[in-house]
Amino acid sequence: MAVTWQHGDLLWLLLAVPVLAGLPLFAWWRRRRATQRFGDREVLRTLTAGRSGPWRATRAVLFVLGVALAIVALAGPQYGSRTRILRKRGIDVVIALDFSKSMLARDVSPSRIERAKAEILRLLADLDGDRVGVVAFAGESMEFPMTTDYRALSLFFRDLGPYDMPVGGTAIARALITSKRLLERADANRRDAPDATQRSRVVILMTDGEDHEGDPVEAARELADAGITVFTV
Repeated sequence: MAVTWQHGDLLWLLLAVPVLAGLPLFAWWRRRRATQRFGDREVLRTLTAGRSGPWRATRAVLFVLGVALAIVALAGPQYGSRTRILRKRGIDVVIALDFSKSMLARDVSPSRIERAKAEILRLLADLDGDRVGVVAFAGESMEFPMTTDYRALSLFFRDLGPYDMPVGGTAIARALITSKRLLERADANRRDAPDATQRSRVVILMTDGEDHEGDPVEAARELADAGITVFTV
C-alpha cells in the first residue's frame, strides 16, 4: 500500500539520526581510553560496578530510536486512499469580438484585430473546463455555440477576418443582446442534466468602441439585470 506524507520535507531530519547514534559510541570510546590511562581495568570495573554497560547501550539505542520515530510521526505518514467527489462551479463565457473594418487599424502592433485575437488565444490557454461561446460582430452578428473545445474556438478566430463579415458597421448593442441569448440557450440546454449547477455567466466585449447604431449602455444594463457580468476591453 502506498504511503504519502503530509510534511514530507521533515524527513530530511532523519539524516541526523546516524550522528546521534555515533555520539554514544564516541562517549564509550573516550571512557575506554580514560580507563586505560587510570590503571588496572579490573579494579576500575569493581569501583564502577553500579554503572552497567549494557544499560547504557540500551538507553542510547532507545534514545536514538525515539528520535527517529518522532521525526517520522511529525512528517505525517498517511496510508490508504479515499475518493471524494467535488462539484466544480464553472463559468460560461461569451467572447464578443468586433470584426468591423476599423479593427484593421495598426495603431497597435500588428493590428487591433490581430492583437485582440492573440489575447483571446492566451485566455483560452488558461481556461480549464469552462464553456466558451463566440459572437463575432460588425453590422450583424455571427455565433459560435458554447463549447469546451478550445482548439475549435482557436481555429474559428484564426480563420475569420473583418472582410468575412456580411454587413459592415459596428453594432455593439446587438452583439451584447446576441451574447445574452447565446448564454440563455446554453442554460436551457443544461437544466435537464442530472448534475446541473448554477454557473457564473460572463461576456467579454472586445471592441474599438466605434458604435454606429443602438444603445450599448442600455443593452449592458439588460445583461446586468439577467445576472450576466460584462467586461469591456
